[in-house]
Amino acid sequence: MFRHGKPRRSGHSDLDLAGLVYAIFSNNDILVKDLWLYKGTDKNDTISLKQLAQRGILIVRTFGDACSICNDYLINKVHKEFPDAHNNERIVFLVSDMPDRIKNSITGKPPLSFTDNGFTIPMDQYHIPYLFYLDDEMKVKSLFIPNMNYPELTTVYFRILKDRFFD
Repeated sequence: MFRHGKPRRSGHSDLDLAGLVYAIFSNNDILVKDLWLYKGTDKNDTISLKQLAQRGILIVRTFGDACSICNDYLINKVHKEFPDAHNNERIVFLVSDMPDRIKNSITGKPPLSFTDNGFTIPMDQYHIPYLFYLDDEMKVKSLFIPNMNYPELTTVYFRILKDRFFD
């Protein structure tokens, strides 16, 4: 149950419904600090998050220790909704705790990883796949946690996201 403003985890990688709603609303409109990221498995090929976000970007956040089916579901949905995701510079796959041998094969393009500690977004503590739009001011917008039980919500989310940020 959801109590005292804190979401409760009902398993390793999921939250109860109230927890999901809390996580979504409490993580929107927060400022993200600039961080250095590296591409694929090459820790010398770095780029700053702020540089990537100059035109606004969709960040697809996945974790190696999250439910692999959940990671796959999100990545596949992104590729279905954005067939050019592997070439689109405004779509960023950001991974953590994922073995190098898997990194480059799951997203269709080299994903990005943190060079140091990682995000300051509270949502990261749950280690469940999510996505959001990061605007040019480094502000989190439209954070969404997909749920395979409700694929129509994910479809609606992408429709709104495209209308708002990608047209």
